[in-house]
Parts: sequence; structure tokens; C-alpha cells
Amino acid sequence: MAHPDAHLILELYAAGERSFSDLDLDSICLDFSAAMLMDSDFSGSFINANFRGANLARVKFENGNVKCCDFTEANLEGASFKGSAIDGAIFIGAKLINVNFLAASEQGHIYSIDELPFDAT
Repeated sequence: MAHPDAHLILELYAAGERSFSDLDLDSICLDFSAAMLMDSDFSGSFINANFRGANLARVKFENGNVKCCDFTEANLEGASFKGSAIDGAIFIGAKLINVNFLAASEQGHIYSIDELPFDAT
């Protein structure tokens, strides 16, 4: 699965797949707006996506690249961005309860424990 599209990932998720790690999803902006992807693992993936209003509870985006992703009003409760590049990602209105940004980086800033992205208001 070298370059899957959003439709294929959603189909695989509906069939029970949860592991989407080490994917290159950066070539086009994928539309996952309002998608249900709870408990998925996108660790190590390069992602350019619209996750507006998506349910991403407990999703792992660890050690990947989510630069320019839009997480506006997404449910990210319990998600992890540990060690990921989050430059340009948007988190406005996102539910960020128990989210891990430890060692994530944004514009040269390395996040410490319990620290949230600059625009998470």
C-alpha cells in the first residue's frame, strides 16, 4: 500500500484494519473530514490531510510528519503525536484531552510533556 487514497483507507478501516503506519500520504491533500478513524496507527507516515471534525480518538501519529494537516474541531482525545513534525498543522477547536505532543516539533520548537500546539485555543 504505497500511495493509498482516503477512500481506500476508510474502506480498510471499515473492514477492521487499524495499522496505516509508514505510509506516504503527502502527495495530495486527502479528505478525512468527519471520518471515524479511532484507534488507528499512522506512526511513521507522511500525511497531508483534512481531518476537520474527524474522530481520531487514541490515534497514533508518532514519529511522522503531519505538517499542514487540518485538525480543526477534530476529536483527538488520547491521541499521540510523540516525535512528529507538526509545522503548519491546525488544531483550532480540537479536543486535546490527554494528547501526547512530547518531542514533537513545530518551527524549531520541541514540545515538552503536557505542552500543546501554539494554535490550540
